[in-house]
Amino acid sequence: MTDLVEQHFKDLTGDDGLEIVGMKVIGSRTKGKAREDSDLDVLLEFKGDMSEDGLFNVLNDEENRLYIEGIPVDINPITKGKGGTIEQWLKRNADYDKENENNSLRFRCD
Repeated sequence: MTDLVEQHFKDLTGDDGLEIVGMKVIGSRTKGKAREDSDLDVLLEFKGDMSEDGLFNVLNDEENRLYIEGIPVDINPITKGKGGTIEQWLKRNADYDKENENNSLRFRCD
């Protein structure tokens, strides 16, 4: 699967001096919470001169969007300097999920 994402990245960015540092599949499909219409979320750490938002727009443009077995792939690019490394992003996300779970439990107990 990551080979398909990497090829999609190369096809759309060409030789723009961008380099993939790492990838991680994330989101509802990895947590067993996906609905039938859920996309497949991929966190992609990269190096290069393009902004995270700019690369997001290139990789997820409706006309050029990647589909794997009919499932749309949502590629979320990050850089060490802005969104952080994959490890940093995953920790922030886990902390966020834990806080939301704690808030939800507090709400149910009140």
